[in-house]
Formats: sequence, C-alpha cells, structure tokens
Amino acid sequence: MQERLAGVDCMRLFATVAVILLHTTPVSISELENLNSFSPALLINQFSRFAVPFFFSISGYFWGKSIENNRSIFKAWKKSATRLGLLFVAWTVIYATPYTQAFSFPVQSDTAFNFIKQTYWNLLNLSSHPLIFMLEGSKSHLWFLPSLLICLSISSVFVKRNFAPALIIVSILLYITGVLGKSYSSTPYGIDININTRDGPFFGLIFFVTGYYLSRINPSGILMRYGLALLSVGFFAQAFELYILNKNYGVLKIQDYCFSTYLMGIGAAMIGIYSAPPLHIRKVNLARISDLTLGIYLVHFIFIDILIELSSAFPSFGSVKNPYFFPMIVILSSSAFTTILNLKKPFKWLVR
Repeated sequence: MQERLAGVDCMRLFATVAVILLHTTPVSISELENLNSFSPALLINQFSRFAVPFFFSISGYFWGKSIENNRSIFKAWKKSATRLGLLFVAWTVIYATPYTQAFSFPVQSDTAFNFIKQTYWNLLNLSSHPLIFMLEGSKSHLWFLPSLLICLSISSVFVKRNFAPALIIVSILLYITGVLGKSYSSTPYGIDININTRDGPFFGLIFFVTGYYLSRINPSGILMRYGLALLSVGFFAQAFELYILNKNYGVLKIQDYCFSTYLMGIGAAMIGIYSAPPLHIRKVNLARISDLTLGIYLVHFIFIDILIELSSAFPSFGSVKNPYFFPMIVILSSSAFTTILNLKKPFKWLVR
C-alpha cells in the first residue's frame, strides 16, 4: 500500500482548479491575444499550464513506486491500462450524447430512442477522423487519458527491458519534436506535423518519465525548495519565451506548452511530493477530496456546456461572462456531481 502524500493531495486540488480556470476564462482567446504579454490575465493563463504536466509527473511517480521489480511491471500496466481505457471509452460515449439538449427533449415514447440515435450519429461523425478520435475522443479534454496510457505503455516496455536510460532520450526527442511542431511551428526552426503534438507521447512522456525517476530519489526537505525554484524559474522563463516568440515570429501568446513548461511541471510535482502542508490543512480529509480530482476533471465540461447553452437560451443569465461566477459554479457543480457518482456503486468507477 503506497503512503499518502498530503502535499500531492493538496497540489492535485490546485491543479484541478487551474485546469477549470483555463477552460472557463470569460476572456476569449482573441481578447487574450490582444493583451500585453505581461498582463495579469495572460500570466494567470500561462501559469495555469503547470497543471497537466503535474498530473503526468505524479502519475509517473506513483507508477514508479508501484513496480517493485520487473515481474510487477506488466501487472501494474494491466491494472492502469484497463482503468484508463474503460474511462476513455465511457466518457467518449457520454460526451457524444446530446446532453445539452436533454432538457429540451419532449417526453415521448421514442425520446430514449432519439437520444441513442443522436449519440450514434455523433460517434459515427467523430470516427470519420480515426486518429483524432483515438487520441482525443469526443471532447477536447479527454486527450489526457489516451496520452497517459501511451506514456505508461512506452515506459513499461523500456523499463521492463532495462532500457530506462534510452527512455530518457526518447522522451526528450519527442518533447523537442512536440514543441517544434506546436509553439515553434511558425518559426524558422519549426516543423510541420499534421497532428496536435499535445496528444500522444509528445507532450506527456517526458513528465511521466521524470516522475518515474523522482520515485527513485530519497525524500529530502531541500528538494521541495528546489521544486519551488523550478516552478518560479519555469513560470518566468515561459512568459519570456512566449514573449520572444510572439515579438519575433508572431507566434500566438496562448500556447499549450513550450520548452520552459517542463520546468513548471516538474517544479510543481516536486513541491507536491516533498512538501509537508501545515497541520491545519492536513487535518482536512485531503485524501478523500483528492481521489475525486480525476472525476472532477472528466465531468467539468458537462457543466461548462450546460451553462453556455443556458446563457445562449437566456441572455439575462450572464454566468459565462462573469469571471467569478462561471468558474465557481463549474467547480462546485462538478465536485458535487462527482461526489454523487462516487457514492453510487454502479457509477463509482467513472470518477476514480
């Protein structure tokens, strides 16, 4: 049984909130692009990019802790791969349903049939782009699940065959390829890749592998301070890197990641792993709340879409334009709904 890390539980909550803030910003991408490179709104958006790298790093860390020897690697892979695969399929189907129209369906004898039929056509339409469908599912944020599964699978093969040093090289090369194919794609150094290099192993593998290596380091209080330094340096370096890219090459200011993002993600992971939150925070049942963060992440777009639909149908319902109400209601609704699903045995696996 792995020991609970209160610091990780705490950071999971911060990271989940950061992801939701990214998805609920009332300022459009075009409006953010028109802001000064060092404006607070833009810097908050950029700082929130630590969240997903943190989740990859922590996943790698706990995977590393779970494999005591080579014989346990396949067992750990099978358990995690089955869970990630089932979650991806289930939530792909859920997000393919016309859930935003559920309240407008007239209750008739064929209501259920029409609901299923619309879901089928949505899935059929998505499958016309098979690679994107396999890597992203039916909703943009679901990309995390297959990406994590791919990172887990690659790492399992390399570590099983005692090629861990080669795994570092592969992860670095994939990350460089991903950056050059995304945030640097319109620069003279960029490369043209006909896929989103946020998906698959390009972005996540280097964080997962670093998390695995962190699991091999003996804990030390000073490592938390190193993590804080990495997060801080990474944040300022990322802001400066994107500023240079925008000024010299016209690259958009909003990017999923760049080279400096690596420092932020690893710094956040080290803070979580090696820190000890104050006693009054540890007294809160962080473990129970933290266990629901994946579920909150998977659920939250349902409430984003419903609120946007309500705002379109009722213009006076201006929640989407309110920078405080919109993220707050999404966080609270997602948390409450995830808690309810977690309490219902048939649905618990959807959020854990």
